[in-house]
Amino acid sequence: MGRRHTLAPPATTAVAFPLRSRSRRGQCPSVRTLALLMLVLTPGFAAATPTLWRGLEPGRHPVGYRSTLERDASRSTLERDASRSTLDDPREPGRAMRIGVWYPARAAGRTFAFDRYLTDLGRRLGDRPESEARRAGIEEFIAQAAGHGGQADSIRAALPRLLAAASAAVADAPAAAGRFPLVLFPDYRPPPTVAVLAEYLASHGFVVATIDMKGTFDADYDLGLTGMETQVQDLRFALGVARGLPFVDGARVAVMGVGISANAGLALQMRDPTVRAVVSLDGGLLSRFEDGITRRTPYWDLWAANVPLLAVHAPHPALDPAMLDAYRYADQVRVLFPRMSEFHFLAYGAIEGLIPSVIGRPPGDVNAGFAAACRMVRAFLASRVAGRDEALPPDGAGPDSLYVVSRRAALPAPPTLRELKRMLVAGGADSLTRRWRALRRLDPEPVSLPRFTQVLTWIANVWDGDRDGRVRRGVLDLRLEAFPRSARAHAAIAQAAHAAGERERAVERAREALALIDADPDPDFDPAARESVRARMRQILDQAPAAP
Repeated sequence: MGRRHTLAPPATTAVAFPLRSRSRRGQCPSVRTLALLMLVLTPGFAAATPTLWRGLEPGRHPVGYRSTLERDASRSTLERDASRSTLDDPREPGRAMRIGVWYPARAAGRTFAFDRYLTDLGRRLGDRPESEARRAGIEEFIAQAAGHGGQADSIRAALPRLLAAASAAVADAPAAAGRFPLVLFPDYRPPPTVAVLAEYLASHGFVVATIDMKGTFDADYDLGLTGMETQVQDLRFALGVARGLPFVDGARVAVMGVGISANAGLALQMRDPTVRAVVSLDGGLLSRFEDGITRRTPYWDLWAANVPLLAVHAPHPALDPAMLDAYRYADQVRVLFPRMSEFHFLAYGAIEGLIPSVIGRPPGDVNAGFAAACRMVRAFLASRVAGRDEALPPDGAGPDSLYVVSRRAALPAPPTLRELKRMLVAGGADSLTRRWRALRRLDPEPVSLPRFTQVLTWIANVWDGDRDGRVRRGVLDLRLEAFPRSARAHAAIAQAAHAAGERERAVERAREALALIDADPDPDFDPAARESVRARMRQILDQAPAAP
């Protein structure tokens, strides 16, 4: 066990001086002048803490921010919309995506007002004049907050306070020297929703990139499988753009999201092994509906979800924390905030101080909860991605029961497809069976059903070392032992036994397959496949001799 640390603010390199002395003509500069000069020249200097950073300690870096409209030329523009001539300029080929990036900057400068983030929100579908983009961004922000439970009139009345609030970022500031870990942080309507946490992480040595959630063929996100796949494609494009920045370490990447954006981040991690950590800021991974969509994505493989996972969540009737148990190969830190709500983990938790009830009546001190969640995200990413010696609080309740932390250690990683093939080549099905039974003592499912299918496909179509079929039969038997409720596992043995003239075994397995077809939970077992198996099993039974 390593040393355990708290989430205390890190040491800064700014130097404090008394500020009471007055300068006199002909004498050295005043202590005040020296103090201010030292603060500006010291690398770790951070400007005065912004209003929205209540409870957060700045890191050693000033924060830079840039926003660019990029185009994925491999995909088409969005279709026309009745309210505008186009959502995406058809004269410009490719899918337009506005990518906002926060990063450690080289020197402090004049920070911009929060107003800038709403203006960039208004430009998410394409470049617009600033005044038009600002109006559009304001309306988007109000509509989104009202959709989460706030009152549009109250939000509009209080909005000037938010627009005038100083951010922590300097527009297009020169980047600090070095290359920094990247955090992909998509959201439905960024940048204002993610800006506070993004600024905070950038001050602590991370690059944070955000994109919004758009639909596959129009501006509205299509909540379903196509929408999930589109969001993953958007994330991959943003990842490629971010990796092209000279201050980004593209080998150290994490993904983070609230709600279904966390699922999209997990889906990206399953197909990109360079993603080293996943952060779920409520919803998403704990939602049966959103989990069901994710499991239908083509690269879904629970055995690939093997990177550290931070799951922050609040109570909600549609969420079940036990769903995280499925990710047994991920080293997990789970944090329950009993007096928070899902979207307060976005910047709304900080904005609450300027716009009361911005997304409805808060269930508790959401500002304190937001700040604590931000510090946990920072410590998690620092230790798991950046390689710094930071740690989250110990298990149990935090101060004032603001949160409750629990950990779940990862199980040993299951064998990869390549390892399974090597086992079969070296020792046949018996070697795989021995390994599976050893792993089974700790792991309820050490070889997945899709992985068995991949192995059997390889044996049948690629490998020429199973001339007598013994290895295939051994793997079929092991698959049935591993998944006794799988209709296809029974059906495959029924067909193999029928072909070998083993009538009694063929009939027994065919009857079991027919009994299990309708209740088989395998998501890849679609209606057409079920009917095909049903027909083949009935054919085997029809060919069997009648009982005497």
